[in-house]
Amino acid sequence: MDEALKPLLNRGIDPASLLKSCGINAGLQEPVTISSYGKLWRRVADVLDDEFFSLGTQQMPRGSFELLCHCVITSRTLEEALARGLKFLSIVLYQPSARLQVAKGQAILQVVKEVPNGSAFTYRTFWLIILGVCCWLIGKRIPLLKVEFACEAPKDIADYSIFFGCKVEYSSDKTALYMDKAFLTLPNIRRSTDVPKFLQKAPANILIRYRHDQTFTELVRTTLEASSPTDWPKFDKLASIIGISPSILRRKLKSEGTNYSTIKGRMRLKLSREILETCEMTISDLAFHMGYSEPSAFHRAFKKACGTSPRSGK
Repeated sequence: MDEALKPLLNRGIDPASLLKSCGINAGLQEPVTISSYGKLWRRVADVLDDEFFSLGTQQMPRGSFELLCHCVITSRTLEEALARGLKFLSIVLYQPSARLQVAKGQAILQVVKEVPNGSAFTYRTFWLIILGVCCWLIGKRIPLLKVEFACEAPKDIADYSIFFGCKVEYSSDKTALYMDKAFLTLPNIRRSTDVPKFLQKAPANILIRYRHDQTFTELVRTTLEASSPTDWPKFDKLASIIGISPSILRRKLKSEGTNYSTIKGRMRLKLSREILETCEMTISDLAFHMGYSEPSAFHRAFKKACGTSPRSGK
């Protein structure tokens, strides 16, 4: 939070009243909630007229994030959305700017124009904006393989590893993040009419999508999020992908109070509800998208879990 307040302090602006309006007690040295931080981001942007905390070499005026969403909403795939989004941010911010490249089975987002004396917070915010929007477009979190920073490590270094959910390196020769290139072909499931609902909860909603846990339950979820429900692997194949034996994975999940079937069911339900709330997809199309062979089977599963029909959830 200190990094988010720094541009205000640099301008001689006392953030006390702003923090209070966001429900944050300035005297407590405790992590703030995602909701409170989302409100803080908006309030700082209002005061500075800059949605990037004045971290770029050019201003990101209020309304830029909305334009970014409209810029990528007609993209057909994640690859197209990333290319458009990165180009948009390079025009608005100039520095930092990044480009997408593919090498050795990996999709790499590499910063090509660094911010002079840019901090880890600068690039974390940059990645959060572009990946947060793209996670929403494809309806799932994008698990990362590695993140590199050319700058020094931040004071809250442990938080960065949790935030990205992967190996994080500092004082590298470049600033970049890596993901499996298979994600690039994932389709955009959103429409232009979905943007207003998304913006109502931004930026808190993209912060939520970036929370990572280190349990085997979350590891299974992250693995499944790499593909559509129709392509989810059988349990033995899943264990092979994760890199442990099926018996050990089954035991680990049991110790966490769950199993593969339950995880899949909850993920289908959660994704279904998100799509019903934010996307104009028919119930039949949604059923097949969730991996059900018949809409009636999806209808029964949804009603059993939610106590209501999918149609009433739209």
